[in-house]
Amino acid sequence: MERHGGRPDLSGLGQADREMIDAACAYERSIKGPAAYYLCLTNELEKLERHGGRPDLSGLGRADREMIDAACAYEKSIKGPAAYYLCLDRQISLLVP
Repeated sequence: MERHGGRPDLSGLGQADREMIDAACAYERSIKGPAAYYLCLTNELEKLERHGGRPDLSGLGRADREMIDAACAYEKSIKGPAAYYLCLDRQISLLVP
């Protein structure tokens, strides 16, 4: 089993990002144990850092924001914030020429 240096620091993230990362790593937390869970957290943090954060949806109307959020619901609830933000990016690029 791979060794891990302990729980990564999530304090720099907002509550929503922490919750999405925790949800993305729920399987590891409940089945595989703390080392796998911490490794998953670390991997999710690295993916989030590479992506750069949540895209700006403020230029879109409420209905468009809600539809985009619904289209990315799977990523939001299961895959973590980086996957969710990539999905948002894809949806915005399809909507805005």
